[in-house]
Amino acid sequence: MKKLFFLILAISTFLGCKNPTHKIESPTEFDIQQAIETGQNKKNI
Repeated sequence: MKKLFFLILAISTFLGCKNPTHKIESPTEFDIQQAIETGQNKKNI
């Protein structure tokens, strides 16, 4: 009975984590440059 519970829990967790609409994009060169400039501005304050 315990094994069945963990199996159902694992399957439901796996199915719940799938989100096809969520995409991870790598940062562009512009994003990286903005982050560097923001960090430099905070140091100068």
